[in-house]
Amino acid sequence: MNNVQRKLIGLIGALLAIIAGWYFFIHFPISAELEPIDARIEFIENQMVKVEEMKGGISELIDNLEDARDAVMLLKYKMGSTLTVDSILMKIRVQALKHDLQVQTLAPKLSLNSFNDEQQYNKESVKGLVKLPLELKLRGEYLNFAKFMDALKEERISYSVEDLRIRRKVDELPVLSFQVVMYLYLIMNESELSKT
Repeated sequence: MNNVQRKLIGLIGALLAIIAGWYFFIHFPISAELEPIDARIEFIENQMVKVEEMKGGISELIDNLEDARDAVMLLKYKMGSTLTVDSILMKIRVQALKHDLQVQTLAPKLSLNSFNDEQQYNKESVKGLVKLPLELKLRGEYLNFAKFMDALKEERISYSVEDLRIRRKVDELPVLSFQVVMYLYLIMNESELSKT
């Protein structure tokens, strides 16, 4: 074996030693540390895909929920739609007297107003729905007042309470003064709708 061949074998051996050293001491430890990072990245990407799928499902669920809420709201108001304002006021007065409450004021607070934009859920489904603000002042015992408010629900009167103030005079206890601003919800009948 001549001198050139020995140098060539030594060079090839040194090159193989450098490659083996690089592989075992640099590449192998780095790739071992990267495997968990790669697995973590893959896991996060899978989770992102699932979140995107759920996001679409949630959006659809919210739309369905809003449609169902509108339908239930409309059905609820249609149940009481045959009542006139006068008949509702009469029912409120009768229930107040039935529950030993003295009626001091029972009158619409303003003229009929339809829903404004903040209170309107779906313009098509609430067409013809009207809010009637009502001022109600009563005197009586608290328990009777609570029973009276429950009785209004049994009369199928759709309402919400905007403001409730309770005043007492020490010398008149257990009699209290109740001042209520409530909204009655009414549906105009077909002939009224055709006029608008």
